[in-house]
Amino acid sequence: MESKMAFMGRLCLPGSILHFLKIILTSILLAILLWSLTEASAQSEQSVASLPELKIGDKIPEEIWTLPLTVVNYPDGEKTITLNDYKGKLIVFELWATWCGPCVTTLPHVLDLQEHFKDEMVVLPVTAENRNLIASILKNSPSKGIEALRKRSFTTLVGDSVLYALFPTGSLPHTVVLGKDGRVKAITLPEYLNEETIQELLGGETPYIPQKVKKVTQLPPLLTFSLGGIQTYKPIYYSTIMGELDGVTGRMTNYQVDSANNRIRYIARNNPILLHYAFSGWNMAAMPSRRILEVSDPSKYTYYYDEVTGKGISYNLEWRRESRYTYEAVLPLSFTKESLFLKMREDLNNFFNVKARIEKREVECWVLKRFGDAKPSFISSGKGESLSVVNGSLYRRLKGDTLLGPADSGALTYVRNEKMNLFVINCLRHMDVFYGKRKQFAVPPIIDETGYTGKVDIDLPEKYTNLEDLRNILRPQGLDLVPEVREIEMFVITEPGNETSDSNELRLTKFGFVPARNL
Repeated sequence: MESKMAFMGRLCLPGSILHFLKIILTSILLAILLWSLTEASAQSEQSVASLPELKIGDKIPEEIWTLPLTVVNYPDGEKTITLNDYKGKLIVFELWATWCGPCVTTLPHVLDLQEHFKDEMVVLPVTAENRNLIASILKNSPSKGIEALRKRSFTTLVGDSVLYALFPTGSLPHTVVLGKDGRVKAITLPEYLNEETIQELLGGETPYIPQKVKKVTQLPPLLTFSLGGIQTYKPIYYSTIMGELDGVTGRMTNYQVDSANNRIRYIARNNPILLHYAFSGWNMAAMPSRRILEVSDPSKYTYYYDEVTGKGISYNLEWRRESRYTYEAVLPLSFTKESLFLKMREDLNNFFNVKARIEKREVECWVLKRFGDAKPSFISSGKGESLSVVNGSLYRRLKGDTLLGPADSGALTYVRNEKMNLFVINCLRHMDVFYGKRKQFAVPPIIDETGYTGKVDIDLPEKYTNLEDLRNILRPQGLDLVPEVREIEMFVITEPGNETSDSNELRLTKFGFVPARNL
């Protein structure tokens, strides 16, 4: 072992002292750097937190114009830009996220407006998500919405906290219009912008653009009473049905207890008729396979896929204003939820002049049964993670790293190590969603009579075309889907003069079961 004197002597050599001092100096510099970074991060967070929330009419702070903003896919290859680059133009901030389906769907609409007014207007999509995630998703995601953006050489600000602090969202999408004078002209939703409103804004006018209401709870009771100066006394009770409330977002329903005024308040905002019945406790009203619509025009009652636009009808502003309603009830505190929803259903029936109910009806069903005598291959070993894969990609995930490719069997669409009940729900009952064709078609009610509750490994067709093709793939695996007429509980809504008495009169459509004579 080296003696203390020998060690001290070696340390006193000129080269050793210099090396020792370098180590000490490096450690000190690293400590200072880490402290500086921590302080800078804390100051940055504090600076963002201190930013004021801007409202309509406010002017954007001067320091924001020169702030570097991180961007991806900028045409000139720039990594950062500033708002100064667009000063004097109409600026539209479109706050979005990759997980927000309506954001991805509506972005092309505002980008089209930019193309139309490209010399006077700029659209700046803004996300809080980081550069690497956005770059990966834009490059690799199989989502049709992302693919549409990819084809446009889509540019977006990323990793943002400043604009999100200036314009708190509450929900996405969130659209902010900044006038040529740098003042906030609108905080709204993308569908409320069109060529007419943009033209008026550019001309210095003040068009009608609905202001976004972040939460339905921000609204006071929708009915106020004025009796020409006559004093009114609380509590006030009522129920009402009115049309679309422009700009109101957030939860579709809200139940509040107002103990101070001895009342409850329930509001279901901006829903088509069938969703109101679903929110009243009749869940089957929201399921095409479990509802019978004895009505002349089912398109007025529910959301559906619009083949003309290639989008859900909910993106059609005209349809929304014609076919969506808001229900509100302010009732005594003694009302239970059950009695509230009973009253709600009575109100809906009376207002729309229909008869809605739950009753047993005979309809065609698909019954899932075991097939064949051989040992079934659908029973999973239970090893590995649960997977649902559609055309080689993980089901309902947007990230760009989800491509798995075919199963060992060669199938591109399959489930592995999934619970039987989840397979029935996700892959069969909601087959339209599973295959990326939401609300474009419906399948009959699925009844599981396999008696199996464990996990399954099942191959499926790459796309759904018809029942026979599906059966031909399921049978070799020990399963079958057999069409049978069964009497089951259904939600039924009937307009006067549209009654049906025979299941043979009904046809399953994307809206639900409807009388054949109305097709």
